[in-house]
Amino acid sequence: MPSLILCTFLSSFLFATNQNPTVTTVPFSKTYTTKNYKHMYFGGIPTESDLISAKEKGLIEVVIDVRGANEVPPEDRVKIESLGLEYYHVPLMSEGKLDPRSVQKLEELHKKTHKQGQLIHCASGNRVSAWFATHLIKKDKWEKEKALALARQLGLTKKDLEAAVIEYVNSY
Repeated sequence: MPSLILCTFLSSFLFATNQNPTVTTVPFSKTYTTKNYKHMYFGGIPTESDLISAKEKGLIEVVIDVRGANEVPPEDRVKIESLGLEYYHVPLMSEGKLDPRSVQKLEELHKKTHKQGQLIHCASGNRVSAWFATHLIKKDKWEKEKALALARQLGLTKKDLEAAVIEYVNSY
């Protein structure tokens, strides 16, 4: 009987913790804050000093930029890698939609670097939050509304990106 009670308690605890994911706001510096979920930090464009501060605090080892190719200064890669951080650029959107090849590439990068602190950013936090909603739905098997609710906490504010998430998960 005690083991049945313990199993019931543990099942309830695990179910409850999965139902209420925790998003926190984490400052990298005095001027730049991110949204944190587990080992991932979501946000807009950091400065070099923001990245230095985050690295010194032990928060990140990897920077993944999902902005479009025309949005990223050519020197970003060199600057970020010179700080001792891994840098990846994966343009997420194509013609207003989530690009399936980019979503797949982000999944591969996430899997490869998931034990390291990751800053995943775009210009505002919208696109990275949209990608993460697709990840939660497709890979972690979350319900759509629950994944979108978490994505909104992380920075998803644009309805057209929410629609792009739904279109993507329904199509792929």
